[in-house]
Amino acid sequence: MLIRFFLLLSCIILLQACTSTPSTQQVAKSTLVDSTSASIHQNIFGDNFDTEKKLYEAVFTSILDSTYYKNPSLFLENLGRTYGQPNIAETSILAFEQQQLFGLKDSIWFINCLSPANASDSCAFPMLQTQYLFDNKGRLFHKSAATLAQFIPIVLDSMPIYMTITNDCDGNGQHHFYAYQQGRLMDIFNVLMNNTPKTYDSNPEGGAFRKNHLEALVQDLNQDGFNDILLKGKWLILDNGKGRKYPITRPFKAEPVEYQFLYNPTKEIFVFEE
Repeated sequence: MLIRFFLLLSCIILLQACTSTPSTQQVAKSTLVDSTSASIHQNIFGDNFDTEKKLYEAVFTSILDSTYYKNPSLFLENLGRTYGQPNIAETSILAFEQQQLFGLKDSIWFINCLSPANASDSCAFPMLQTQYLFDNKGRLFHKSAATLAQFIPIVLDSMPIYMTITNDCDGNGQHHFYAYQQGRLMDIFNVLMNNTPKTYDSNPEGGAFRKNHLEALVQDLNQDGFNDILLKGKWLILDNGKGRKYPITRPFKAEPVEYQFLYNPTKEIFVFEE
């Protein structure tokens, strides 16, 4: 009887050893395997195309019901919530107006916001301008951050085009001119060409443009019946070449600068005339 008891006790101990809780090392190993298998199905190249598409298809009712005129604070709050306008509490509206745009029959809404910029992610520090263009149904079709944004009238059949000036963190930049073509806003200035000159310079190292940029003038430069664009201004030389520096307010020399961009009616773009 005693022998049977010890045999039974040995079986119970052996059974407990086989069904005992895994060690900490075993648990960690199992968890690692589970998380790895789950991450296999994650898309590390995920994009926000669908989100952006929905954003541009959405109707911004604050435009349609004139919320800005009734309650500017509420309008800005809705703008920030919907389109991510930063620093709403410190944002002001530089322009809120209806405009005409070449390529569109109906008028559009143009909004230009001024807000504090984050030095870590914006070359416009300390202040940033953000532009929004909405169609007559309240749908956003263009958003940008430009140093200067305005409509240039009487360029093509008396319909204005949209002009912006953008710059990099070194203070260099260019003009852009937009018209509505093929269902979207398109840059009809050949700014992507290698021979397009710099038209914005706010960096006083050696020289800079007066007012930081060239002025845009509308003229029929080649007498072909189509208005062209003339960018004209002064380049301020701030170094006499012998080590002496001059301030922008009293430059060493001011040289005239002029660039002609002729309108090509076939391609519907402005081409730099070298």
